[in-house]
Amino acid sequence: MARGDLVSLAQLKAHLGVQSSADDILLASMIGQISRAICTYINRPFVWAPHGPATQWKPQSKPIVFVEYGFASVDRCTNQPNVFFDAKSTESGTPFWSLWQGPDGGVWMPKRDDLLADMALQAVHDYWSAQANIETSSSGVPMIFAPFCCAWNWDARPFPTFPLQAGVWGDGGNWPTGNWICGKGPAIDPPAVETPPGPGTFAVFPVLMGQGWGVKYAPRFSTGVLAHVSGREARTARIVSPLYDIELNFELLRDNASQLELQQVIGFIGAHAGRTKPFLFAPPAGLSICRGESLGMGDGLARSFLLRRMIGGYAESVQAVTGAATVYLNGLALSSDAYEVSILPASVTFTVAPPSGALLTVDFNAAHLVRFAEDSVDLEHFMSDFWASKSLMLETVRA
Repeated sequence: MARGDLVSLAQLKAHLGVQSSADDILLASMIGQISRAICTYINRPFVWAPHGPATQWKPQSKPIVFVEYGFASVDRCTNQPNVFFDAKSTESGTPFWSLWQGPDGGVWMPKRDDLLADMALQAVHDYWSAQANIETSSSGVPMIFAPFCCAWNWDARPFPTFPLQAGVWGDGGNWPTGNWICGKGPAIDPPAVETPPGPGTFAVFPVLMGQGWGVKYAPRFSTGVLAHVSGREARTARIVSPLYDIELNFELLRDNASQLELQQVIGFIGAHAGRTKPFLFAPPAGLSICRGESLGMGDGLARSFLLRRMIGGYAESVQAVTGAATVYLNGLALSSDAYEVSILPASVTFTVAPPSGALLTVDFNAAHLVRFAEDSVDLEHFMSDFWASKSLMLETVRA
């Protein structure tokens, strides 16, 4: 049964007590098979009975508990809950007919599915918590004692310290598709949607005539690497878009009655309390000026579209914009009251959903949300009314 055929949590629960044919294994059939494995079916209601040589144990004298039940966070996890993927293990496996996918870099990994694993755990819990589904002995002992059953697993290591601290724990690379519950699934109701900030919410770093030509602009990713003695490695991208380290230099900052560039720099640093408060910074012109960037295609329903900038074939999400953006529908510029631009992330929201098949493009000036990398800055007074700053470090931050 395909993942897309799953209708509801009720469907999973319904299959707990249904035996499926070998050529039509349903998503929840394996859950029922594991549950039934503790019992013997002899053409009458389930009887929990001993097998093998007789001992002093009395049938139906004590209830049974599932000390571990769980599902890997992978496609079709209910087809075979007793396996999980571990690139470093010879016992690694994925469920029957589970799909894999190849991310950037060509490394194939199991396709992740947190929702199905979450629903399967809920189905097992709800099914065996209902007294109507549990046989009871003549002395009143339930076959399954649900309060003592344990889902596998909620890790004692705090999320997200685990799995991000790959240098401390060697199994962090298994977390995305493993049986871990922590950090997956809706633990609490999502917060109320806030009005997204507009372009004027943050101050923009000033453009000064004395800024030097050289700008250091370094994208930075973060990758977790778990190495095994066999030489195999598991790699996990901790961020999907880069952060940037930016270094500016000011060869000339004037300090006279008509040119207060030095005061602008000191005042801007003071207004943001050094590294405390973020602000917007436009990257070098070739990377900030975006013209004719694709927003997507209208479908008659969607009203919001994210802004992206193309850098050598790589589409990067844009944090913010400076100035006004111009949106085009099938090549014709729209009136500014037909849409609204918000930032963090930068997006365009139309007053009325664009019609199906409409080509949407946009012109804008991209900007980063940054802060000063240091709480201090070196300023050199090299001539009357003339100052310089050899290095002013910025770093991009997430909203």
